Amino acid sequence: MVRYFANRRPTNNVTPKALSTNLVKKPCATNGLEVFAKENKEKITEKMAEKRQESTAPHDNITLYKQVRDELWEDLDSHGQAEFEEKALSRNEGIRKGPTDEDIDQ
Repeated sequence: MVRYFANRRPTNNVTPKALSTNLVKKPCATNGLEVFAKENKEKITEKMAEKRQESTAPHDNITLYKQVRDELWEDLDSHGQAEFEEKALSRNEGIRKGPTDEDIDQ
């Protein structure tokens, strides 16, 4: 009996876990390829449907997605890639600056 109650804690001294005050996730930095993938999601899924084979393994979709995304990125000319890189840089600059007073007031 003594061994059974050796690890017993009194319930009246238990403190609740402190709630995190920062519930909002900070956005992550991105690159041109990720911006391209977000803006061309429909085109990527259409190409995936054309190339998809009859397989049900979960990792196959991820592999196929990355292959199609990279192919479309490679087919894009350097001017188009630079445009997406510029969008990524402006987005990352906004992340570094942090929220504005208007964002905080909302």
